[in-house]
Amino acid sequence: MAFILDDLDDTFDWKVKLPIPTKSKRETHTFTATFKRITQDRFEELGRLQREENLSNTEIAKEIMVGWSGMQDKEGNELPFTESKLDKLLNVVGLAAFVVDAFSEAYTGGLKRKNF
Repeated sequence: MAFILDDLDDTFDWKVKLPIPTKSKRETHTFTATFKRITQDRFEELGRLQREENLSNTEIAKEIMVGWSGMQDKEGNELPFTESKLDKLLNVVGLAAFVVDAFSEAYTGGLKRKNF
């Protein structure tokens, strides 16, 4: 398939895996994040800011994640994306890192990153 440079959407969807500790084991939950497409310059800048100025995974996730699907409430209803719900998700210990890792994986094909 030919790459058409001018045909890139502003956003893309990618699966995020969340290993959540429970009473005696870890359960993996998934949802699909909608990520904002950023430039290579911004991608590199975020990495630099993370290394040099301690930009957190939470701050990066708030910039790059603009929606989701497959997120549910206790009754199993689809949970709409809002900034307050995103804040609640990212306040769970470790989850911001999994969101940022999924974003990075989408672009790198799973290559490990040292910092964003």
